[in-house]
Amino acid sequence: MHFGERIKALRTTRGIGLRELARQVDLSAGYLSQLENGIAIGTPSEDTIRALAHALKTDETDLILHAGKMPTEVFDAVQGALTSGRIHRDEILSLCRRKVS
Repeated sequence: MHFGERIKALRTTRGIGLRELARQVDLSAGYLSQLENGIAIGTPSEDTIRALAHALKTDETDLILHAGKMPTEVFDAVQGALTSGRIHRDEILSLCRRKVS
């Protein structure tokens, strides 16, 4: 299930119309429709995904990851660990490979 399908499934399960959700998160109904149908170019910003998660009463991090993005707080934690030397780049790549497999 791609990101837009997830949004549509959550929206319909919660009984929210497309135009209503678009209004709640300050998107055009056309753009939201493109997202849901997998024809939008790119993915929305993290802030927009967080707004969608809030409106759809779902976990922000889950939705951000479903969009193929890394939440800012995760990126900052990894960057801090790398910078401080608490973890090596190869260890992070190994963890990522295990998660993908």
